[in-house]
Amino acid sequence: MLSTPLITAIVSLIGLAGVLAWRVREGRSAVTLKKIVMPPLGMATGFCMFIVPAFRVPWPGASAPFSSARSFRLSAASHL
Repeated sequence: MLSTPLITAIVSLIGLAGVLAWRVREGRSAVTLKKIVMPPLGMATGFCMFIVPAFRVPWPGASAPFSSARSFRLSAASHL
């Protein structure tokens, strides 16, 4: 894919506009208990995989997405 500085600048500005619109919309609404509690709860459950053995992902299961993505990337590069 061709990437020029102009295309990069345009895409970056589109992303900036999207993030700013989202932040302005979120800033207008009141802060709820759910918005305060959910992020730390999600981080705590994610941290459980380091503490509780039942939450741990086995190495073959964890490495499968990386190896399939790598093989896809290598096969896509060979078609260029």
